[in-house]
Order: sequence, then C-alpha cells, then structure tokens
Amino acid sequence: MSTTTTTTTTAAVDQQDPIVIKRKRIIFVRHAESEWNVIFNRGLNWRAFVSLLRAVVREWLLLLTGDSLFLDSPLSRRGCVQAQSLHDYVYETLLGRGSDGDKNAGALTPVGNALYHSSLQMGDSSLLRYLCFPLPDSMVVTSNLRRTIDTARIASASRLKVPGEKIHVLSCLQEIGRNFDTLAISLPHAVPPQDVLVELPRGEKSQDELFDVAESHGNKAVLGSGRDRLLLFAQWVFKQRKEVVIVYGHSLWFRAFCCEFFPRDVYHEAKSSKMRNCGVVTFLLEEHSRGGGRSAHFNIQPESFQHLV
Repeated sequence: MSTTTTTTTTAAVDQQDPIVIKRKRIIFVRHAESEWNVIFNRGLNWRAFVSLLRAVVREWLLLLTGDSLFLDSPLSRRGCVQAQSLHDYVYETLLGRGSDGDKNAGALTPVGNALYHSSLQMGDSSLLRYLCFPLPDSMVVTSNLRRTIDTARIASASRLKVPGEKIHVLSCLQEIGRNFDTLAISLPHAVPPQDVLVELPRGEKSQDELFDVAESHGNKAVLGSGRDRLLLFAQWVFKQRKEVVIVYGHSLWFRAFCCEFFPRDVYHEAKSSKMRNCGVVTFLLEEHSRGGGRSAHFNIQPESFQHLV
C-alpha cells in the first residue's frame, strides 16, 4: 500500500511548474479529562469552588515531589475511565461485528482485513481500527504533555503491546495557550517520569521500548508562536513514510490547526467548536508543492472531515 496519494496538476499561470498534491490521513483524538478540566471546565458553582480549594491543597502537598495538578495537568480519575472506555468501545465493537458490518468478520484478522482498503476511502468504523490495531502504514503520535501521553497509553494499549509499536512524542503538538496546564514538565528528548504518569496498563513495555522522543524538544518557548508549531507538524507529517497518523492532542491546538488549514472561504464547525474529551475526528491533510525551492502549503480537504466518536 502506498504511503501517500500524489496528484500532479499543471498550473495555468506556469506550465513548467506542476503542482504536486500529496495526501495523508489524520485521525485526531482529544485527550481524556484532566485535573485542570475538573477544576475549571465544569462551570462556576459551589462544587467548582470546593474542587479548586482541594486542588490548591493537593498542589501544596506536591511541591517537593516534582509532580503538579496545574503544570502539565495529568488525567483525572474520570479521564482514565474515559480513555479506557474509548479503547473498549473500539476494540470490542470492531471485534464483535467486524469493521465493515460483516457478521463473519471476526474470522478475519484486523491486519489482514485492512489490506483490502485504502485508508483514504475507509468508512467510520474501519478508520477507528487504527486506534487499537497495528495496521500497516500507520503510526501513533502525541504531544509532550502527559494527559495526551496517558490517553494514548490507555486508548491504544492493545496496539502498543505489539513489538515495534511506539508512541512518537512531538513537542510541536504541545497545547496552545498561556494557562499553567499547557506547560510541559518533561525534559527535552524525555517523557515524564513513570511516577507522575498513570499506572502502567497490564503488559506495557518499558519506556525505552514504548516511546520515540527524537522530536520532543522540551517545553515551548514562552514567547514562541503557536502558529509555527502548527506548520511544523504539517511539515513533519509529510516527511513520514506512513500514510495514516493517529494524533492524541489538545482542543485549542486542534481548533487553531483547523482555522489555519481549512480553506479560508469554507465555514466549518471545527474552526470554532471545542472537541469533547476523547472525541475522535478524521480528515485528509493535503500538501501542495512546486519546484524551484518554493515553500509547500497545506490544507484540510473539507469533504473528508468526519466525526468518528
């Protein structure tokens, strides 16, 4: 199966510089609920005030441990359940009825069945298989914040048990914003220590086997540009040989990505709406490039956008 779909068109304004279009399938998963979400995203009421007081006390008790509820906010208990529920929904649903609704599909191996489909044309349930099964020409990536790392560890646990499967940690996916929870506690080319991540899923590999941190360059610059990181991610995707990229990321980052790469004249809810925790969407990302040293530009194909969960 080819790693990209490439189309060449000739621009009317310059017959000698054809435009080369490449496409990649993106499956985007927002992280499960974090402790920050518990405190600040459930509305203003007396319960929120009590949650804030408890969080301040817990934060004070954590001062000497290197852990934090606010900095690089971890998953809440409910968040761990959400991530596990996403895994179970995908894994059990697809094994139970088969990715194409075939009653006998359970007799097919997930990988073998995938070979008969193009990832650019798969239906909803077929695309969800990528979360739990190590299908060809696909990879799992997360931001360098632990709530996305832990969501990936739980929701894609079945896939990640397979030898050679890794979580690729990308600092360009770090959340956009100035809140404390958008700041990373991990060092460059490292993941957070095991004692500040959620408990190991059964059968999980060691950190060295599980994570690829070559593109994790530490915390974002205080005065850095979130837009630059959006572009860096798009460029990175098209440097990979994989056709499908499963991204565990953040709501503000994703909304900014959609505003940046959806066509300007297209209205789409993704430009203004906030994804819910453990929501899953998919779309085709296109790279339009010419020769002559000119920079490529990127866009989301509007008609390819789908809600999966």
